[in-house]
Amino acid sequence: MPPVILDDVPWVEQYEDHFCGPACAQMILLSKEKVPDDTHAVQTSLFNDIKNDTRGGFPIVEQCGTRVIRWESFPRALAKTLNRRMAQQVDSFAVHHDATELQSTARAVRGVNAQLASAALVEDSTHWMVVYGWENRTNPRGVVLPSILVDGQRITDLYVFDPNWPQQTRIEVEEWVVLQYEVDCGAFQNTFVVVGRP
Repeated sequence: MPPVILDDVPWVEQYEDHFCGPACAQMILLSKEKVPDDTHAVQTSLFNDIKNDTRGGFPIVEQCGTRVIRWESFPRALAKTLNRRMAQQVDSFAVHHDATELQSTARAVRGVNAQLASAALVEDSTHWMVVYGWENRTNPRGVVLPSILVDGQRITDLYVFDPNWPQQTRIEVEEWVVLQYEVDCGAFQNTFVVVGRP
């Protein structure tokens, strides 16, 4: 089976250190022709929207023992900005915070199947990447590749864009599961966060 890839999702670099959320929003919105281009000006406009959509003041800072999480793109604000820019009668995006990495991965896969890329929280902090495809890859030597099952579809790899890395990335699902970030504390404590299809 060929990969399922949303070809209309472009890679966009983040122009500022704290612009990963706006860059991911820009990629998703460009694929739906809801922003004009991939420029710094559009990304700054998205950052300002996210900032203004952050309830309780910007930035949200949450204490995790001795560590502090500083949210430049709080999940609810990112979803609100995406929904406003999509300008649909029904929200296109919701914040999902799941107990396991497999649940959040399944949400992103279902988004791709519905022709909608998702933003997923990864790494050791509040960094966002876009999930825009998946694949059921087979090994020519007959070796069974690690996979997960989503609605009857076997998934071995995801296609993701990192606004810090200027190329398409196919990532094995077992590596993706490790890459996702379990939030330490605060509103999303002990969950894995995806902003995607409701």
